[in-house]
Amino acid sequence: VNSLRLTAEQEVVPRVLLELRPPRGAAGAAQPRASAEELAALAASARERLGPDHWAAAASLLVLHYRARTPGTGGALDRFTVAAGVRFLGWLVSRKLPAPPASIVRTPVSIAIECAAWLSKQPMQAAKEGSGPSAPPLEDGRSLAARILGDFLLPLMEASGHTVASVAKTGEKVEELKHWLDSMHATCGACGTKLTASTGSGAACGRCKQVRYCGRACQQADWKARHKLGCLPATSSLADETTWNLLLGSK
Repeated sequence: VNSLRLTAEQEVVPRVLLELRPPRGAAGAAQPRASAEELAALAASARERLGPDHWAAAASLLVLHYRARTPGTGGALDRFTVAAGVRFLGWLVSRKLPAPPASIVRTPVSIAIECAAWLSKQPMQAAKEGSGPSAPPLEDGRSLAARILGDFLLPLMEASGHTVASVAKTGEKVEELKHWLDSMHATCGACGTKLTASTGSGAACGRCKQVRYCGRACQQADWKARHKLGCLPATSSLADETTWNLLLGSK
């Protein structure tokens, strides 16, 4: 087993490192880059041969998140690139390391902000901007966005966010996401009714524990309309297959 693992590392790791930092030609021009399909195949190979916990498997997700975006969209995210970013964040959270200073993990912070913002606006953003046939809008990204914020971004920013708050409006973006999360927890996920002292705090979805409702009728209606297509169980990791399948619309 060790020899197989060593062989896999010798074959896969250099390819991942190459895609993380593609070489440039003699005149400084970038060499032809791998296609999105080739990068996806590399990530799948790294995950299968090295295991999902290997750093190179996580690094291949970074490559996918940034370099598999559809040309001509100005670097816009879609379901696939968000899935890669979310799985990377899930891997990072699963390490259970002491919270590092935000200034050291600026790239993961940026990924979290991008993915959470995209997910919190689905499907409204897709309807506004349009969506290609290969990337239909996600019906409900609320529970996924909430988990990114609760599992990673907000605890990190509360601990040391002041060190990066002024960089690329990071602090402002995080505050917008926090406001969105607070608003989501304070209103019915179906009808939008504000959950007050008179209406109660609302019943949270029994699976994701994130989306709240003013009553059972609203909860059932929202489940049928969209939430069943985007509800991430509270027991699931951001890195596991349940999350991946939700984002990619797989069974």
